[in-house]
Amino acid sequence: MSSYAAPEIRALRIDALRDPGRVLTRWHTHAELIHGGTYDNGRIGLFELDQDGRIRQLTG
Repeated sequence: MSSYAAPEIRALRIDALRDPGRVLTRWHTHAELIHGGTYDNGRIGLFELDQDGRIRQLTG
């Protein structure tokens, strides 16, 4: 059972890199906790894509 209800992704930013198979992403996750309070967390991820554009690896 989850301790939060429906997390939201806010302030999503996707930046292209020189390598077309990689993108840098930044996002903020927000969720109301079931027992009161909120969860807020900023994240950064480097996505590596295969030739079909599918995620091959995420570093973050």
